[in-house]
Amino acid sequence: MNQLALEGFPAAEPAAVHGGLSTHAASWPCYASASSVAGSGLESPNLLIVGFLKCGTTSLAKHLSDHPEIASPIAKELYYLIDPTSRLMAMHDVIGRASFGDREAPGNDARFIDYFQNVDGKKYALDATPFYYSQQRALRYAEENPATKIIFMTRRPDLRLLSSFRFFHRMLQEYPDGSFAEFVDVLLDQGQKRAAYRRRIRKEFFVELFDDELEMGCYERHITRWVNAVGNDRVLTGTMEELRDDPHGFVSIVCDYLGIDAAFYDRYNFSPYLQSYEVRFPSLQKLARRMGGEDPMRYETISRFQSPFYRLSIPVLRNSLDRIYRSVQHKSAASSAEKEPLGRLMAYYAQANATLRDRYGIDYTGSFAN
Repeated sequence: MNQLALEGFPAAEPAAVHGGLSTHAASWPCYASASSVAGSGLESPNLLIVGFLKCGTTSLAKHLSDHPEIASPIAKELYYLIDPTSRLMAMHDVIGRASFGDREAPGNDARFIDYFQNVDGKKYALDATPFYYSQQRALRYAEENPATKIIFMTRRPDLRLLSSFRFFHRMLQEYPDGSFAEFVDVLLDQGQKRAAYRRRIRKEFFVELFDDELEMGCYERHITRWVNAVGNDRVLTGTMEELRDDPHGFVSIVCDYLGIDAAFYDRYNFSPYLQSYEVRFPSLQKLARRMGGEDPMRYETISRFQSPFYRLSIPVLRNSLDRIYRSVQHKSAASSAEKEPLGRLMAYYAQANATLRDRYGIDYTGSFAN
């Protein structure tokens, strides 16, 4: 195991830039048991989207999961390669129950490939857990499985944090009450507010997420760690901005990297998925959140915005209720009050953004539109 890559962030050679991507060369349905996938060719997942949160990973994962050469599990994020001591392991149990029901204890005897229902004839099996970027177990897995390919997705880091705030504070209501400016104060620990804020987060999963929020945006450190561990040719880095502005071109380059047929996407509907939004009525959001419960992000029910009606098995009914809820609950996300805290975050990330630009050709150093 490459201890240098795990313990530090040594410099990497600048990556080649190819086509805008930085490239280095109700009830849950139960999935089949291990015996049903034995001998199918794929013995373990070999395509990981490892970062970063709120950078378009759900949209990219959904697009790739629809490709006939890529096998997808029951849920976008499996959490299988989360470190055993991490608070994030709580979601692995949720995914285990969704995959196996009561037939076995999730995460005990189940192999990684057992979370995939059908891998026959597939070239890749995809796990898109964007927390893997920081997990030693995930990095070790990639080192020990040289056929595994890695994808990173980035986004302007200040806007990534704004999206994360809207999602986990406004939509899921897991972060304590307060404005985005106050959230940034806490992250930058202005007035020594961070520890007190952290104590108010109720669930351990979101405590760890909060702890990682600021550091996550120092993308170059995390990408370099993986590049040094697994090599240039197995890591591809793209941006949410490219996926948003030219989804067909972006996904075509990903297909070229994976060696799969890009023609599948010539008539494909590139809808965005799991976008953040501003909430008009927090009390209604709380009620909807209670009704929906924990969403394991099953591929067949992933929508543009996280839906409180994902448990409904009839798509027409689920989509109709979604449209009604959005018309009532969503409000314009633009706010002049966000400009000042975004400016402070850009100042904080200035050096990290410059290093990312110099090493990987991804430029977030200027001031530009969302």
